[in-house]
This record gives sequence, C-alpha cells and structure tokens, in this order.
Amino acid sequence: MRSSVTVAAAFALLSTLSQPAGASDGEKIWSLTTGYATFSFEDNNPQGGSLGFDGEYGLSDALWLRASATGAAYSDGGSLAWSGHAVFGITYVLDVLEYVPYVNLGAGAIVLDSSDDDFELQVDPLVEIGLGLDILKSRDFSYGFFLRVNALTDTTFFNAGVRFSWRSGFF
Repeated sequence: MRSSVTVAAAFALLSTLSQPAGASDGEKIWSLTTGYATFSFEDNNPQGGSLGFDGEYGLSDALWLRASATGAAYSDGGSLAWSGHAVFGITYVLDVLEYVPYVNLGAGAIVLDSSDDDFELQVDPLVEIGLGLDILKSRDFSYGFFLRVNALTDTTFFNAGVRFSWRSGFF
C-alpha cells in the first residue's frame, strides 16, 4: 500500500514539473523515413531497405490524418525485388512530455515486382499497423523510431527504422 502511494506521488510530481508536448489541431508534420524492410512471400524472405515520406495533419491533440508513401528494394540471393506502398489512415498520439509515442492504422495498396522472370507484377490492397516514438528536439523538429507491418493478402511486409520530422502550424 505504501509503495503504491509513493509511486502515485512520484507520477504526480513528475507531471507538474514537466510540460506536455502540446500538439494542436491544424498542426502539420512532414517526415522522411528510412530503415530496414523485409517481406514474406511463399518460401522467400528477402531483406532490404526503405525510403519513405509521411504527411500528417492534426485533427486534435491526439488524432491525426496520415498519408504515407514508401519505396523499398530487397535482395534474395540472385534476384532483386522492389515494392511501393501508399497508405492513408489515422495516427493516435499519446502526447507525453518530449517523448511522443504513437500508433498508426491505415489502408492502401502495394506494388511488388522482382527481377525473377517467374514473378509477375502484383498490385494488392493492404492494411498497415504501426507504432513509434518521436523525440521532440524543438517545436519545429523531431526524430524517432517506428515499426510497421503491412498485410492483407498472402504477403506480409515489415518495416522498421528512423524518421525525421518537421512540424508547422502550432500556435
């Protein structure tokens, strides 16, 4: 009992000493992402890298509209593969101090192709679930880490990396 009171008092003290990140409606975030990417398709699991762009628009302090486009290149032995993802969705932000955890949910499409002659170009719908942590360095700039999983058909994509974000519209 005494330890739970101590923990509650410590959280109360920390919340009064720190200032919230203070996101607002109308705020915009433009992010550049890069990272590790892989996907599983039949017996293949090629590894590669990704480069992407995210745009987010704050509807409130916790809910954001999100558009994302990501390209990735993969290698699996002798063949090369590439993918392009486009996703529209929402981001739920837990606005906590300078560390801002968030969760993404979206839907979109993916284009997948390979240098393997037996592989045909695929265009499939997808659902994306992601999570991340942004670290606010100033009111205008943050960096952070993300994990995203895209799936709907028999192919599952995984992407993990860093994101660099520029923020505007906070008043």
